[in-house]
Order: sequence, then structure tokens, then C-alpha cells
Amino acid sequence: MRTKVNFYVIGTVLMCGSYLFSACSKTNLSEEVGSGTEKQKFISLTLTTPVSDKVIIKGSRADSNPIHEEQEWTIKTLNLYMFKKGTGTGDTDYTLFKTQEGITTQAGEAQQGSNTVSDTGNGKYHFTTAITDDMIGGTFKFVLVANDKPANATVNTTTLATFKQSLATATLTENNESADKLVGGAGAEATGFPMTDIAVNANGESEEITIGYSDVSIKASMLRNVARIDFFNYTPNLKITGAKLLNAASHSYLFGTGQGTANEFNPYKGGDLKTYSLNPTAEWSGKFKEGVEYVGPAVGTEDTEANSRQRNTLKHVFYLYEQENTDQSPVQVQIDYTLTDLAGSPDLNKTIVVDLKSAPSTYINPTRNYLYTIKLGDGTKVDNEIKVSTVIVDDWISGGNIDEEINPDEDTSVNGN
Repeated sequence: MRTKVNFYVIGTVLMCGSYLFSACSKTNLSEEVGSGTEKQKFISLTLTTPVSDKVIIKGSRADSNPIHEEQEWTIKTLNLYMFKKGTGTGDTDYTLFKTQEGITTQAGEAQQGSNTVSDTGNGKYHFTTAITDDMIGGTFKFVLVANDKPANATVNTTTLATFKQSLATATLTENNESADKLVGGAGAEATGFPMTDIAVNANGESEEITIGYSDVSIKASMLRNVARIDFFNYTPNLKITGAKLLNAASHSYLFGTGQGTANEFNPYKGGDLKTYSLNPTAEWSGKFKEGVEYVGPAVGTEDTEANSRQRNTLKHVFYLYEQENTDQSPVQVQIDYTLTDLAGSPDLNKTIVVDLKSAPSTYINPTRNYLYTIKLGDGTKVDNEIKVSTVIVDDWISGGNIDEEINPDEDTSVNGN
């Protein structure tokens, strides 16, 4: 499913008739035909990002505990790539015509045609770019990349087919790097989550946009190129003291194979692909050192699973690139924990390793824009080991119902010691 960061471009495309087109073709675009007055035409984009207070897991987390965090939907920089159609067919027929890179954001309305996106609040942005004379009569595809910049895109040379194979800038190069590296870093200096899409026309029917002498209307739904892993501590006497993601993929494509239609699995398979262990995001790395304990209900409050999930979900412990998950290189989550309150016995320190599986021999391929929650326990205290079930949320954007709970206790997906 796709992350919906929608671009709506204000205006309609009006094509000149054959007689008027002849006259128009001899008139500068900045002049309104027959009037003698200047009137520049624009491509105007209104960006709508998934506002966090509206995107939740229905029936499992309260409205005040969304599955999105601000950094996961914020546009910090935007790059626009215009590919012009030739005489052939397919993406190889589209060649890079013009780029507009390093578009930044600002609060309030930006000047029309500037290299700035207006942050108008409530998850909405507005941006305009001028239609130039050399675009008139051409058919284009408008490709958008947020918070990242593809390498080696060359005007008049790079085809859209080649551009779609662009890699995300962030690459794992050694063990024990922070998961924040894959999403632009952490804190105030973070560059933001890489997101991409190819725009469609106003009615959503085609990526092919023909430019005339009027303002153009296009829209796009941006897609994040990472998956996310959360923990849900559902064991009252369990304290999480550490975590590590094993065999995480080093590289990722910026684009999914089905962008423009659907989110399809598109793992990088280049010869330089490697796997590394990955540390949690900076937020949780620090908290795990102190220990993250189960949070009980308020006095007089019923302790349902839904209520417990709201209190005890550790959001965005890991981000990871999509990858093929196999016996040869299984994606595993190692969790260190302490069992407390053991009827006079000392606390017990243990480690559990969770494979992403839906059955003993069926691996789950981590896929971009999917959210995976590892549920630790069944709501009861334990004496020497925990029960684990893995919950898969297959739509990070809509927050639809959790559609599958996998019980690794019944197979070989969990190893404890």
C-alpha cells in the first residue's frame, strides 16, 4: 500500500485549437494571447502528507497514539525531475529534460515560482514551478523525490527507465550502525525520510502530462522506501534492555517497481549487496540501556490488550530496507530482556531471537512502507520465558486493522536462551 503524500496542482489543461495554436506558437508564454498583458503559467502543487493524528491502527491503539511520527511524513527538501517523451514507447523513450533540485520549505506562503515549498500547516505544502516556452506541446512525466537526491542524473541523457533504478543515498557499510541512518539521521539535523513518486493528471488516469498554454493539474502519492519495526511489550514483569536487527540489507532502490500504480516488492539485488547488524534508533538505544519496563494501567482502568498496546508500544525501534528473507540470510530481531518480580528469586536476564516468519518454513519479506510489530507476551506474568507473537500491519499509511497475528510459539520462529 502506498504512503499518500498527495500533490494537487491547481488549474486545468486547455489546448489551443488548430488556428489558435498557430497564433500561440508565435507568442511568448509570458504573454496572454491577444491581450498583450503578461501572465506566466505555472504548475502548482499542493502537497498533502499523512497527518499523524488521523492515521492510527483501528481497534488496537487509541486516537492519541498514532502509528506515524512527524519525522516520518515531513518534507524537508524536494527534487523535481521532468522527463520528456520521444517518438517511441515505454520508460526508455522518456529522457530527462529539466531538473529542479534543492527545493526547500518555509512557513507561510512562498513567492510564486520560487524554489521554495510553502508549509501551510496541518500537513499541507504548496509549490509552483513555471511553464517555460520549450515545454509547450511536449508530453512529460514528472518524477518527485523528497529528502534524497539520486546520483548521476544527466539532462538529455538519463532515461526514466534508468532513473527508476536510482539507489537511496544511505548505505550500510558496517555492523552496529543506527537504524536512523536509513531515514536521514536523528534529531534537528535529520534530512528526512526518502520518498518518491511519479505524478498523474488531475483525474488520476495517466502519468503522461501534455503541456499547453494553460496552468497544469497533476498529483502524486509519495511512498517511503523503508519498513518499520515496533515492539509491543505485553508481559507485565518484562523489562527490555537491548535490541539488535540481524542481517539487514545494505542498499535500497528509491522507487518501488509499481510506483504510479501500486507498491510492489522491489529489493535491491546488486552484486555489492551485503547484510549487517543494525542498532535501534537513537531514541531507543538510550532508553534500552536504562531498561524499558511494562507500564501498567491507571487505577480503576480495565487492562485490555488494546489499552495495553497504547501504553506499551515502542514505536520505530528499527527502520530497514526491503529485502528477500531466506534461510541463508534470515532477518532476525534479537531482544535482550530482564524478568522481574519472580517471587523472591533474583531477576533473570535473557535473550530471545525472533525470525520474521508466518509459518515454520515461510519467511516474511520486509517490504517498503509496511509496519511490523513484535508482540512480547500474552498479558500475563512469566517465570522463565516469554511467549511471542508477531503482528503484521500491512498498511503503514491507512492504519487499517491488524490483519494477521503469527504465533511463533507454535513453530520455529523464536529462539530463547
